[in-house]
Amino acid sequence: HTGFVEKVLANGKIQTIEGNTNADGSREGFAVCRRIRSINQIKGFYQTLKHF
Repeated sequence: HTGFVEKVLANGKIQTIEGNTNADGSREGFAVCRRIRSINQIKGFYQTLKHF
């Protein structure tokens, strides 16, 4: 399961675009969906060295 951080929200949560999910938030899904998550739900981050 993976996703991209789209933006950090004012309430400290993050908005993501995630694959392998569905409307119910399952990690065994079949879709790409936008999610709002608290930071403690994230296991790790990767940041590229070059910003596009």
